[in-house]
Amino acid sequence: MRWKSASRRERRAAPRFRRQWRIEIKTGAGVWRGTSVDVSTLGMRVRLDKALEPRRLMFVSLESDDPGGAIWSPVSLVREVSSAEYGIRFVDLSERELLRLTRLLAL
Repeated sequence: MRWKSASRRERRAAPRFRRQWRIEIKTGAGVWRGTSVDVSTLGMRVRLDKALEPRRLMFVSLESDDPGGAIWSPVSLVREVSSAEYGIRFVDLSERELLRLTRLLAL
């Protein structure tokens, strides 16, 4: 019998939370709209209205019920999960935005 290590069972560096927030990904080539599927403080899985073509510079806007407005961050495409879902990583989430996101995920 082979045992799986804890790191092999759960490889995520941060817990993910199921949240369906409106998002926009902006690049020099256009805007992609969709919703988050799950979110962590390191990144998120998103479902978009059209196929995302990776760009060097992409920004995400995350709309929630937070009175502070949208959370903005540069992002990088990690992988295509399915034809309409993508894993993206926050590249340089500011301390202020990280605190806001952490608070929203705890609700």
